[in-house]
Amino acid sequence: MNKKIPQFIKNFFIATTLASSLFGCASTGIQSKSGEQVNDTFTVLSSGDARLTCGVSCSGAWGSSRRKQKGFYENELWNDLALEVAKVGFASDQSYFYLGRAAEGLGYRDAARTYYKLALSGVHKCAGWPFNNCDGLNFPEDINSRLIPLTSEVAREAAEKSTREAAEKSTREAAERSTREAAEKSTRKNNNKSEKKSTNKIARIVVTKPTNEQTEVKYIEPPVSEQPNAVTPNSVDGPFGLSWGSTESKVKSMGVTLIKTTSSGNVNVYTSTSLPKNISFAESYTLLFNPSQGLQKVTVVSKNINNDITGREGKELYETVKSQLTTKYSTPPKSTELTGLKLWKEYDEFYQCLKYSGCGLWVSLWEAPNPIALELKGINRGTGFLRLTYEGPAWSQIVDDNKNQSSKEDASAL
Repeated sequence: MNKKIPQFIKNFFIATTLASSLFGCASTGIQSKSGEQVNDTFTVLSSGDARLTCGVSCSGAWGSSRRKQKGFYENELWNDLALEVAKVGFASDQSYFYLGRAAEGLGYRDAARTYYKLALSGVHKCAGWPFNNCDGLNFPEDINSRLIPLTSEVAREAAEKSTREAAEKSTREAAERSTREAAEKSTRKNNNKSEKKSTNKIARIVVTKPTNEQTEVKYIEPPVSEQPNAVTPNSVDGPFGLSWGSTESKVKSMGVTLIKTTSSGNVNVYTSTSLPKNISFAESYTLLFNPSQGLQKVTVVSKNINNDITGREGKELYETVKSQLTTKYSTPPKSTELTGLKLWKEYDEFYQCLKYSGCGLWVSLWEAPNPIALELKGINRGTGFLRLTYEGPAWSQIVDDNKNQSSKEDASAL
């Protein structure tokens, strides 16, 4: 049953609307959470601290701006929408919804959740009786339709991050354990050789008879051959015909041209376009050496995959290499192949999404015998590349040593 609006109420709203138009066009803009006036809209927008504090006095300015705000919203012009809402500063559910949508569209998800919650709180309602000024939006349904999936997405990514960090820790500990066990095995082997060497030192007895007729016995040890150099625990087979633990000179002796690009902490970084065993898709290789542990990380990147707006060619290359690695090392325990989580969601925005943090991830991780990571990466629309990374048995220890050294230097500088 429809309510009939009494004439005196109609007259009242006409009068108040007219008064707002004549006298209520003041606009105070946004303030920070602490109540301070804001000059940099996007700084407070991204942090979730923007607050709309203007009430009835801004209703005229809001009425004049409604069509513009709706246009920015429908065309997903998030920068313009945020600026327009901030300029008016009208505290309503629709204004906070627009602010939340702009923040979400710009990638400020935590801030967006804050504004959606504010839109649900006790601010001015655009759908108050007898007039509905929500411009086709349906509240609170439209607010919840953005807030609930966003909250679930953030929670899921937090869980994935926790799982990924746990897996990385497990991989690092496994590598450290492997290195330690290899070192202990080498030590036991050397000790066994030393014991065998002592056992083989059988005395040669020389009996002489001095003039006093007493027998003198001398024990003369046979000459000891030089002990061969022990093999370091990290001198084991690596990828592309290389061996973990090899020095730069050893790799160069295999015919590899190394170009030094940088040094960071206890790591020297080189690039090369060819290794003893090359892979067909490779454009370049990056090799990381430690002065004491030798070669401990190798990364290969493919040639750019161009004119591939849907990602079909990139996915095919990724699946081919993944299948080959699975055949050799078993199924990867960690594999995530997702896109469209935020911002870039269309079928032809595959590589933009992979490039944008939090939008997508196309990666597989192996733990044995040493960590391996296969990733499909984005550059821009229709362009991406494949990256394959191998870590040596001592790499995690090198990373930890770098961090510890950096912490010591920071502490010393304070």
